[in-house]
Amino acid sequence: MNDFKTQYNNRINEIDGYMKDRLRAFSDCESEIFDAVEYAVFNGGKRIRSILCTETARMLTGDSKMALPFAAAIEFIHAFSLVHDDLPCMDNDDMRRGKPSCHKKYGEALALLAGDALLNTAYEVMLSECENGKASAVRAMQNIAHSAGINGMINGQVRDIKISEKQSADEDELLALIEQKTMAMIMTGVMSAAYVSEADEKTVADLEKFAYDIGIAFQIRDDFEDEEQDSGAEHICPNFINILGKDAARRRMEKYVSDAYEIIGKYKNNEFIVGLLSYLFG
Repeated sequence: MNDFKTQYNNRINEIDGYMKDRLRAFSDCESEIFDAVEYAVFNGGKRIRSILCTETARMLTGDSKMALPFAAAIEFIHAFSLVHDDLPCMDNDDMRRGKPSCHKKYGEALALLAGDALLNTAYEVMLSECENGKASAVRAMQNIAHSAGINGMINGQVRDIKISEKQSADEDELLALIEQKTMAMIMTGVMSAAYVSEADEKTVADLEKFAYDIGIAFQIRDDFEDEEQDSGAEHICPNFINILGKDAARRRMEKYVSDAYEIIGKYKNNEFIVGLLSYLFG
């Protein structure tokens, strides 16, 4: 496990280094927006989505660097979404990963603009990779754009708002929310890597199922982690635990993880991804 953690930290450092290089374009901007953007991106995130992107490419082709622009774009989009989610008009969260949320540190206006900047930077990074004219890069970018857009993460956030307001949901409603919100950027990490790696359609289908399985499992894992924090809250938003019950939710998570292991076990050079599953789900 210690060896895996070393490898994992090396992956984080690789992605963070690439993102820092790309954000240097902001260095001539007003210092406040540059600082707010950096604060939003480099705040202790686990980089799960981007590492799934680079490691899927590494597994398929032996080369993770071809996926770095898309991995970075996914992290920029993820950071943008968290900054905006924390705003008073959305989830109104004062803290993020144990630190003041972006709007609490820099104010609502700068936080809003920092999120806008990160979303636009994601597209700039991907477009620069598409300039070589490769259809695989364009397909990867299209997948990320779809997952981040009104048919993906944005619609998922609208569903989240509606469910939060009524404080109730059935399993189908919860799945519809999770598929577009939490899972969207997890799945696109895997799928954009498959596309940029020019994987055949059978492999793309395999990896789509793998990404779906770990996406739901990841959400259920988060629900268990959030349970203690939410236990004293006046209102508890619907999640897999309070809809299915603890035992059924755990069994559901274990089934999705088992299915993910079975799929990824078909592929060579899968050691890091297998290790990541073990790290995340035990």
